[in-house]
Amino acid sequence: MPTKKLAIGTLIAFLFIFFLDYLWYGVLMSDYFATTDADRDMPLFPYLILGTLCMSYAFCYIYYKGREKEKPVVAQGVRYGFMVMLLMFIPMALIRYAVQDHAPLSQYLTDLLFRFIQIIILGVIIAKFFGLDGARPGKSGGGGI
Repeated sequence: MPTKKLAIGTLIAFLFIFFLDYLWYGVLMSDYFATTDADRDMPLFPYLILGTLCMSYAFCYIYYKGREKEKPVVAQGVRYGFMVMLLMFIPMALIRYAVQDHAPLSQYLTDLLFRFIQIIILGVIIAKFFGLDGARPGKSGGGGI
């Protein structure tokens, strides 16, 4: 795996997530997502950055390892983004709603809709960035994307 390309992909993913999150949660929807005592007045930025970097690296690494030569790049990015949603964001939103009592279901669903759009777009961006050079051969038969 080319380390330089993975590092650049991680940086792209990090910047996309970090700044889009800031725009969505910090600017556009700050009043909508404001809660009484659930959030800090000011985020702990070192942890926020570290968490976003970890997610960005894992997002790129897993995508890079799973690419298939015979599949269209954009379709692979959409499929990958959807699977990340099923693995990470949808379960966490449902679990958080089940155990926390500080926000209505509509806020969790709004957050999920934003994440869905964000992660699908990021999947396509990362898929286009990595392309198919060095991708593994796809499985014969079976259909799918």
